[in-house]
Amino acid sequence: MPAEKSLFEQRVLLCIKERGYEVVPQWEVNGKYIDLVVTGDHGRLAVECDGSRLNWLDPQAVDCGGDGGASGVVRV
Repeated sequence: MPAEKSLFEQRVLLCIKERGYEVVPQWEVNGKYIDLVVTGDHGRLAVECDGSRLNWLDPQAVDCGGDGGASGVVRV
């Protein structure tokens, strides 16, 4: 699994983790990667730290596996 790609992405990951959430960096979806996926009791949230870099990330198309995929997408 690739590590976080930027200092900003690392800071976002740590900020989310400090709030008690589990965060997976570089979650693979169909051969491409989502910067961060936050997992919780009620689903998953995809976090894209540079939205202009990956325009392929469509909230309706994200499938993180398991029970139907991510609950949503946030671009930071």
